[in-house]
Amino acid sequence: MNVTRKIAAAVLGAAAAAAFAVAATAGPASATTPTGPSTRYKGEPVCATETACFYHGIPARYLDFFQGPTAWYTALTDDCTTLPFDAYGLFNLTGAVTVYPTTDCSGSPVLNAGAYNYYSWQTRSAARSFRPA
Repeated sequence: MNVTRKIAAAVLGAAAAAAFAVAATAGPASATTPTGPSTRYKGEPVCATETACFYHGIPARYLDFFQGPTAWYTALTDDCTTLPFDAYGLFNLTGAVTVYPTTDCSGSPVLNAGAYNYYSWQTRSAARSFRPA
């Protein structure tokens, strides 16, 4: 990696860390508002306590599902929340949630995710919405 790329990576990493620090100190957000960084960079937290963190991941064998675009949700409500992308990974550091392949929480769930656990899948449909179980 050349010097210019190293500097750019350091600047982007610092900016993302600053954005995470601001989001972590802000008041609670509704479940329909993603909180935290939109992309996780190496060395940044994977997920925060009391947060459901969905990851687009990489739907291919042996690759890290907890990378790429992320959507972090806190203060979950009973409403259905549509994800901003197809998700293949979840760090669920909040109560149990049910994850659906549709954008309106209808049909058979992709996953019933218990509280305080993590999940990744590639043999199931992508997650497109969720609600607390």
